[in-house]
Amino acid sequence: MRALLKRPRRIVQQPLASTSDWARWDDALAVSMWILTFTRWGQYYLGERGITDLELEKLSLDARELAMVRPMDEWRSEGPGKQGELAAVLDQVDELLASSNQSKNKPQ
Repeated sequence: MRALLKRPRRIVQQPLASTSDWARWDDALAVSMWILTFTRWGQYYLGERGITDLELEKLSLDARELAMVRPMDEWRSEGPGKQGELAAVLDQVDELLASSNQSKNKPQ
């Protein structure tokens, strides 16, 4: 997975003036968003089993850093369609992770 994130990182982090192909830049952001969403779901399901994977957490942080070059409001504003729906799926897992963490932190 980490190797999949290297190419989008190179594309997104190059100066915008040298980014002659906006679609390629946009696709690189979308790939990072897919990786972020996938890793967050992985974290959720592993967390439900009491498992923490540090490599998955690191990959998730790296993918978030890259995907959030485009703010979540912009991802969401895409509305129905691949990017808007992907943002909704990420929001869903983030809510599940937050509620899971809250329930684990409640005193018994």
